[in-house]
Parts: sequence; structure tokens; C-alpha cells
Amino acid sequence: MKLNSNKIRQFFVFILFIISGSEAFAAGDSALASFSSQSKKNFFTSFSFGMGISYSDNPSLLEYIEFDVIDYSQIPNDEKIPNFTSGIFFFGSAERQILNDFSVKGEYSYTIKTINVPYSPNYQYSYYMHQPMLTLNYLIPQKHSYFKIGLGGGYNFSDFTRTYITAESDYKSSGPAVKFEMVFNAQLGKNSSTYLSGFLMKSFMSDLKNSGGTYLKGPQNSNINLSSFGMGVKLGLELYFF
Repeated sequence: MKLNSNKIRQFFVFILFIISGSEAFAAGDSALASFSSQSKKNFFTSFSFGMGISYSDNPSLLEYIEFDVIDYSQIPNDEKIPNFTSGIFFFGSAERQILNDFSVKGEYSYTIKTINVPYSPNYQYSYYMHQPMLTLNYLIPQKHSYFKIGLGGGYNFSDFTRTYITAESDYKSSGPAVKFEMVFNAQLGKNSSTYLSGFLMKSFMSDLKNSGGTYLKGPQNSNINLSSFGMGVKLGLELYFF
């Protein structure tokens, strides 16, 4: 899935608008019960949801595409697939504060990524990934906001499809992943806030295999996997209960 620079800029402008607007709202509402005052009475439980954009490499998959597409080496450099490609995802999470400075978050994300070869439109490569994750967060509370620094891990499950014209081949893969994340919550109401996150993630995926047990093969008969390193941003809402 390709996202042009215009759409990316609009996405980030929207994020900045949400942050500045919510901070002004919270600071200007003297009757608003701040997160800091509510947290003095009880630890919080929160629920968040939203969507995001990620950029990640897939070195093994890119090697396969270069091998699979006829005359790929003849394609102009500016039309070849870059090392990092974009995807979108949707997420939901539940978080519980366990100590004054720490919380534990369980999260589920669903990622969609499609790689097209513009010079050879008959080829398309796509995968869908289920990403459950458990994260330990260090909390930095402000009066009307939270900063969180988290380190987590989980296990990914993916479905990969190679499409040539109308013929499709399906493969599956799975493997562990680790993630470093920073989250900013700006209070919107007594129990609601924005959710803005930036993260780095590394996954270690098994070799792609179809339902018959046959591995997807690349150059020199090598097995292909979806292991990747990536970064991304998430935008959404978080609801707090103290």
C-alpha cells in the first residue's frame, strides 16, 4: 500500500492539530478534574483504540520480489521497490496501572501491507498480520496529560499472498516481536484523552509455508520470511477510569 507524501503530511498536521487543541481545551477548563488529581485517589484502568502508519523493511521478501519479477533488474531505479515500505494498521488496548510509576498494557494490532511493482503491474504482494503485544510502561504524569515510555513483546501471525494477474498463492508465517514505544496522552475530558504514539519494532518471523507444507522459495532455493525492522505512529483515543 503506497501512501504519497501529501497524505502523510496531512496525517501529521492532523496529529499536531489534535494535540494543540486538546492541550488548550484542558488548560482552559478550570472545572475539569485533571488526571493528576484523580490519580491521587486510585490507580487507573484505561482503554485505547485508533489507527496508524508504519514503515518497515522486509529484506527477505524484497530479495524474493527481485527474483520473482521478470526483468526486475531492468526496471528504472526510481520505480524499484524501496527498502522501507508503508502499511496501515488498527489497534485496541487495555492498560492497568500497577505501581505509582508503572503500568501494564495488553494490545492487539491488525496490520495491512501491500507491495506493488508499478513497472510490472501483474505482480502484487500483500500480507495481513495479527499482532498481540504485552508492554510495561514507565509513567510520567502531568496535570492534564501522561507521557509513557514502554518496552514490550509479543507474537505475530501473518497471512501472505502472492498475486500474479489473477492467480493467488497463500502462505503463513509467525514469530516473536519486540517493541519500544513512547506515548503521549493529552486530556480531553474527565476520562478521555488523545492517544499519540511513536514506536520502533523488530520482528523475527518463521519461513513462509503454504497449507501443504511447501516453503516459498527465493534465489538459490532459499526460504523466504517476513522478518522486519520498522517504525511508526499511532493516533487514537484513550479512556481512563480511576
